[in-house]
Amino acid sequence: MTGITNAAGSTPLLLSTGAGAGTRTVIGTVILAGVLAATLFTLLVVPVAYDLLARRTGSPRDVARRLEREEQAVPKAHAAHDATGLAG
Repeated sequence: MTGITNAAGSTPLLLSTGAGAGTRTVIGTVILAGVLAATLFTLLVVPVAYDLLARRTGSPRDVARRLEREEQAVPKAHAAHDATGLAG
């Protein structure tokens, strides 16, 4: 919504005529291009980057399950080590 209003607000600067119109047209172009670039970045690049990064991680519940499995495996490894008589 903000991007649309900023783009609409820069339109009169782009279409202006009269004294100083050249400067206002340049400023309007910069504003419009910046707002459009920021909007496209926000709507396209950020979600794609998040999706690529999120593929490497699981849900918090999945991570908790994985940690529980690792914790259960550790005592078994220590018990096997102690049973061999190598415990110090």
